[in-house]
Amino acid sequence: MHYDYQSLLNDTPHIQKAWLLSFEMGMYLVKISVDGQEGMVFSGDRPLRFSSIEQARQAFEHCEIDHAELVHQSPYDEMIGHKKQQIDAMRIPLQLGQRHAL
Repeated sequence: MHYDYQSLLNDTPHIQKAWLLSFEMGMYLVKISVDGQEGMVFSGDRPLRFSSIEQARQAFEHCEIDHAELVHQSPYDEMIGHKKQQIDAMRIPLQLGQRHAL
């Protein structure tokens, strides 16, 4: 499932959770949960991409978001030769949406 960013602007649904997914080279994607349904946020037929956390904050400043996290998956263990295994992502609380406007 995915959510269209323009529809989020028009409908302003209540978002229970938002995850700002951090990838190498400063790329961020957003996953949200609305009424228990999780999905990525798209712009047209592609995932909506941000080049900074601040850019994502500005894009979602109109939304009501209960809880948000920055999620970063570290490739470090794989880089130093450790066997591939499930490594928990680093999760950091994030201020995102109307409730957290500065």
